[in-house]
Amino acid sequence: MSLLQTAQFLDTVVRLEHLPKDDLPEIAFVGRSNAGKSSAINTLCERKRLAYASKTPGRTQALNLFSLRLPASAMEREDYVLAKTDEPTNSALVALGLPRESPRGVESPGRVGESPKPASQSPKPASQSLKPASHSPRLAPVWIGRLVDTPGYGYAEAPIHTKSQWDRLAGSYLQARKNLKAVVLISDVRRGLTTLDEDLLRWVAPHIPVVMLLTKADKLTNQERLRAIKAMKAKIKGGELLRSEALLQCLLFSATHRMGLDETRELIKVWLLGSAEAQQPEPA
Repeated sequence: MSLLQTAQFLDTVVRLEHLPKDDLPEIAFVGRSNAGKSSAINTLCERKRLAYASKTPGRTQALNLFSLRLPASAMEREDYVLAKTDEPTNSALVALGLPRESPRGVESPGRVGESPKPASQSPKPASQSLKPASHSPRLAPVWIGRLVDTPGYGYAEAPIHTKSQWDRLAGSYLQARKNLKAVVLISDVRRGLTTLDEDLLRWVAPHIPVVMLLTKADKLTNQERLRAIKAMKAKIKGGELLRSEALLQCLLFSATHRMGLDETRELIKVWLLGSAEAQQPEPA
């Protein structure tokens, strides 16, 4: 399982003060209404219904958060993992407001349709302990970051108050959120980078790296794709987009033809694992 395949919905936030109070790194997905943000997130995470697109473009004004954890294959390489105890806890889970691994006093259910078995009454240690991985029957989740799906912008028929709300919510998030480590800008390659897209880049702090996914690249011929990517790279190199080549990249992307997936996943992995503080217990 890859890192992005571990994504699970965490929360929908309409006010910045309701965001998680921790230091886990976040990757924001931004773009015009109907640019394909939801499709890009679902494709990158190998999920069909993880992120939903609003039926009315420009109306939904909320931040949707998705939690990411270390895949089991990566966790198994750690020297120590949490041993099985009476009531598993995890500081990252509690901080994120996610449910614990299993309810107190109930063991994991057996086959579908069977009632859960009551937990054994025999005494067990009350606290977690650390043992070598070879002796531990279960791995505790290690939450390392989040994806943040921001509201789409630029829909002409959106009411004025909705546009103002975008400024207050998504705009303020991009400017002030300390957890923000990188931005994925979704742009329809057939339209090119619009004035609104360029304005969006100005919202983001200059030290934050950005990757532009030029979506729906499958709609163009090979020659058209080459011209589009060449023109975009020329803009970046010429300094027109206010960011250096080291902090602004562009990739051709297609959710249906799975174009640009591996490159985007690798970027996100580097951004998250390069800045995440693994919330693992210290050896006793």
